[in-house]
Amino acid sequence: MNAHNITKKPKISVVMPVYNCDVYLREALASLLIQTFEDFEIVAVNDGSTDKSLKILEEFRKIDSRIRIISQKNSGIVKALNKGIGEARSDYIARMDGDDICFPNRFADQIKILDEKPDVVLVAGNFEAIDQNGEFLYREFILPDSEDIRRAFYLRNAIAHGSTMFRKKVVQKIGGYSNKYGPTEDLDLWMRLLKEGEFAATSSPIYKWRMNQGGLTLLNNKESMSECHAHIERYWGDGSPMYLTRKEILQKAKKYYSDYDKYGIHYKEVFLNDISQLAAKLFTHGHKFKGLKQLVILASTRRTGLRIAIRRVGYVIGGKIFKN
Repeated sequence: MNAHNITKKPKISVVMPVYNCDVYLREALASLLIQTFEDFEIVAVNDGSTDKSLKILEEFRKIDSRIRIISQKNSGIVKALNKGIGEARSDYIARMDGDDICFPNRFADQIKILDEKPDVVLVAGNFEAIDQNGEFLYREFILPDSEDIRRAFYLRNAIAHGSTMFRKKVVQKIGGYSNKYGPTEDLDLWMRLLKEGEFAATSSPIYKWRMNQGGLTLLNNKESMSECHAHIERYWGDGSPMYLTRKEILQKAKKYYSDYDKYGIHYKEVFLNDISQLAAKLFTHGHKFKGLKQLVILASTRRTGLRIAIRRVGYVIGGKIFKN
């Protein structure tokens, strides 16, 4: 057994709901146990699995004493998550799904931000989508600036659920996860958390999200899309995003391009695309002048901005406002 002191309060509690994911569970657990930051516990909530998931958890607990297993009758992911958070001993909660994979630097990168920025309530990060066989599909870049993350929520669920680390007290203060919105329990929580503090993201990839055909996200895809759209519409109801001036766009685009090494060009592209898509959505939400003004400003910000603005105008004319 890997002898860790399980009596002291760990720095991080990993909350992992587990339900019938024995095919991928060993790889998921192994990716946690090789983290460069080692002061954590794993609170694995076995939600009535009928496959070998519980047996695998018990095998790993014999290897590493940081693993705690809580078993319950199958009650769904929301109750499993709230149970895990309630049992967690740390002030920081790291989410993890039983079929996904963490990069070894994940905890070290996220905890640094939470320790240094007390106003930040949640940290996400770039992630890679992989298929059932673990093959790379694409990489999703999450803008690290809180203002830009907030702006992205006017368009989509801006972060991957399993990649997040957040402050336990703040999540408990707002009532934890809710069962009201079907398979979009994560987006519902983010919308409420945005009112409590700032969001941030690491500048490096930290997570591999498995597009598992048997997973909850894909099984409930139609319902998820409908609920996601409803959440975003409610977010718009709280007020439309402020447009950015030419100076602000140029400064941010330059910062993203120059400050993030090989990923800079991707950050810049995501940032400018979000600005253009928000401008188009302003048209559909009764702010036509504001949307047009933002597109004109974007078009004036050199060649990349002009290219993206022209492409967005083409989407608007073609009735494809929501496409990237």
